[in-house]
Amino acid sequence: MEFSEYFSTLSPYLSMGKHRSFYFIELIGNFIKDGAMDSCEILKYKPDTHARYISGRRRLPWKHAQYLYDHRDLKKFSDWMWNRLDESDSYDNVVTWLEQLGITSNDPTETCAKLLENILLDIIKPADIPTSEVEKNIFPLKKIYYRSTFTFDNNRIIMNINSVDSSKRLSAQGIYKLTANYEFQTFFRHRSRVIQVSTTIDGLFIKGDTSINNWQSQSFMNNLVSAKTYNCTAIFIVISLMDVCTVQFLMIGE
Repeated sequence: MEFSEYFSTLSPYLSMGKHRSFYFIELIGNFIKDGAMDSCEILKYKPDTHARYISGRRRLPWKHAQYLYDHRDLKKFSDWMWNRLDESDSYDNVVTWLEQLGITSNDPTETCAKLLENILLDIIKPADIPTSEVEKNIFPLKKIYYRSTFTFDNNRIIMNINSVDSSKRLSAQGIYKLTANYEFQTFFRHRSRVIQVSTTIDGLFIKGDTSINNWQSQSFMNNLVSAKTYNCTAIFIVISLMDVCTVQFLMIGE
């Protein structure tokens, strides 16, 4: 589950009609220890930045997820949520939502605290396997380091391009899987940090930019940049095929 879904689902029961940014600050502020609030950067951001996290247009950055996880206070969150459910008379609504997720709980506030904890863990730690049966069939990766938000036709077949001269058959219609030594470099474009991933096969230079927000672990991403090269598997589509092959990376892992 993504943070935006969690936030929006519980909003009618916990926000008490307050502005979404104010509710964001309350929810996060009640999830962490009192002593950690003054140093919590994400609480100091402007409402428009909070709105990006709320809507899902931007994922919670790794460093903030790590801070919230390290300073979590599940009992504080549970106590705050109990008060809100009592005020909004919405205990049964939250229980029903949890049951729809396949979760039976004697204490929905404690369960919701653990759910938020798990959401943060999903951001901090790389996923070991794809999260859906469709992805298991389409993306044969055991570990996922990077997952793009780009959408595409799931019925398209992945083509391996590990064989000699196979890269000459690349086209904009295919989805390709390539295991190789990739180079990782960091750049700033439009004031945003991006990680450029590149490799060369059969004399063809392949490169693409990846958003830091879509890496499962920022610390692992930074280690890749420091190491400069790493042997891994990437799945991508072709955006432009000229002297340089520009691609959209869908997943990077092993």
